[in-house]
Amino acid sequence: MNSLKKYILSRTQKIVLLLFVIILIAAGYYAGFYLPVQRRIQAADTTDLEAQIQMEQVKSKQIQQMKKEIEENKASNAPMVPAYNHFKEETEELNRIFADAYNFSFQYSEPKVDGMQIRRAINLSFTAESFDKAVSMIHEVLEGPYRCLIEDLSIEDDEDETEEMDIRNHPVSVTFQLTYFETRYDAESEEGLDLEPEETQAPSGLANADVSNL
Repeated sequence: MNSLKKYILSRTQKIVLLLFVIILIAAGYYAGFYLPVQRRIQAADTTDLEAQIQMEQVKSKQIQQMKKEIEENKASNAPMVPAYNHFKEETEELNRIFADAYNFSFQYSEPKVDGMQIRRAINLSFTAESFDKAVSMIHEVLEGPYRCLIEDLSIEDDEDETEEMDIRNHPVSVTFQLTYFETRYDAESEEGLDLEPEETQAPSGLANADVSNL
């Protein structure tokens, strides 16, 4: 025992022992900290990638559905769903239809985005020379070249209610909400749309991709 207590390590042995301790510490750090952290980073990267792939798949499906619908509408001569922004053409169509109306006015709301679909709501009011004329104008809007929806329609007698007159033969006041439908598919620009951060990536991704072979 006395000989062991008096044993003094040589300089070489001390260096070897120190290196051994350093290697043990490094191995412990690598196995206990570095590897677990890297695994978590890789797992997080994989999760983000999977989420991005799923989002792109959803966009691709929406684009295919929209393209199919557009082609079907063209074949059947049904009202089309134009690419955003079709504001000017829609306004020109309304001005043409209601050119003969009295006191025609409309108020646009900000376009609303739902995936690849865009809804543009308009509050309209006008006075027509007769009930039949008002109905004819409304039918012309619905049967026009652009897909739309009419809601909250109100047609009221524009004359004194005490007068006993046929509503079909004198002016009526009309109000309703008109919604035009547009699509982000094949849109040249999305300026003016309130998009979520992930949605703004669409134009540089699948939304502008060649889908002719899908």
